[in-house]
Amino acid sequence: MTGGTSFLGKSVLRELLWGGHEVIALIRPLSMCKLGAEVIRQIRVLPGDMSDIEAVGKQLREEGIHRFDACIHLAWSGVGADGRMNRGIQDENVRATLNLLRFSADCSCGRFLFSGSQAEYGVTLERVQQGLCSGAPIREEAVCRPISEYGKAKLRVWKEASSLAAERKLRYCHLRIFSLYGSGDHETTLISTAVRGATAGEVTTFGPCRQQWDFLHVDDCARAVVRLTEEPLVPAERKPVSDREPDSAGSSVYNIGSGQPRPLCAFVREVFALANRNPETCCRFAKRPAGPEGTPYLMPDCSKLREAIGWRPEISFEAGIRGLLKQEVRMEKQE
Repeated sequence: MTGGTSFLGKSVLRELLWGGHEVIALIRPLSMCKLGAEVIRQIRVLPGDMSDIEAVGKQLREEGIHRFDACIHLAWSGVGADGRMNRGIQDENVRATLNLLRFSADCSCGRFLFSGSQAEYGVTLERVQQGLCSGAPIREEAVCRPISEYGKAKLRVWKEASSLAAERKLRYCHLRIFSLYGSGDHETTLISTAVRGATAGEVTTFGPCRQQWDFLHVDDCARAVVRLTEEPLVPAERKPVSDREPDSAGSSVYNIGSGQPRPLCAFVREVFALANRNPETCCRFAKRPAGPEGTPYLMPDCSKLREAIGWRPEISFEAGIRGLLKQEVRMEKQE
C-alpha cells in the first residue's frame, strides 16, 4: 500500500487491519509520525517513496517477500492548488504509478487499485451552464474532458495502466473518488470550516455554493476500497462511448461517492442546523471568482460499484456531521 498517511489512506489502513489483512506500507520516513504507534506495530513499514521503486523492490526481496495479493496505490504528489496545474509534477506521478504497476506484476500481484479522481471528467458548473455538459449523473463511460494537469494525469494513468495491466495479466481497478469528508480532513476544507463555525456559533462566509455536490464519509470510501481488494468483481455490461476510454475484462473504472447529490449550500446549512445554529443568520454565501479548474459540479452515478460488490454507504451525512461536531466540542474543551 502507498499513501497510508493520507486522509483516505489512514482510514483504508484501519479497515485493512480490522479485516485481518497483512499490510506492507510504503511510507516516507518524515511522514511516519502521522500514524499512531498502534498502527505502526500492526503493519510492515517500508521506509521510502515513489521516486525509486527499484529500491523498494530490493527492500522487499531482502526481507524475503517476493509476492503480494493486491496493491492499493493512494500516493500522489501535487494535490494542492499550485501542484494541480504543474505538469512536471503530474507527469512524474504518472511515471511512478506505471513503475509501481510493473513492479506489482513482477511480484505476482493479482489486483492493482489506483485512486483516480472526479477531476478526470471535467464537469464544472460553468460548463453545465454553457451547455457543454449535461449536468446529469455521471457514469463511468462518459467522455472525460479534464481541465487541470492533475485530472489529465489521473486520466493518463487509467488509459496507460489499463493497457499495461492487460499485457501483464493483472486486474486493474481505477477508482474515481468524489468528495470525501470525515475526521482528520484538512482544516481548510468546506466541511471543516463549517463544523468549526457552527460549533463556535460564528457567522461564516462561504463561496456561492450553487453547484451540485456529493459528500461521502471517508470511512465508507475506505470500506469500498478494501472490498474491491477482496471480492470477485461482477463484470459490467457497459461499453465506453469513446474508443479513447479503454475497457476490458481485466480493467474497470468505478465512481466512488454517496450518489446522493444536493446543492452545496444545502450541505452547509445542514451542518449549522445540526449544531442548533440558525443557517439563515450564521451562513453567508458570497460571490467569488472560480479557480483555474472552474467550479466542480459533482453528480456521480455509483450504480456500477453497487453491481460489482454490493457496496452502499453506511454513514449518512447527518450521522457523519454529528460525529464531527462532537469531536470539535471535545477539542475545544481540551484547549
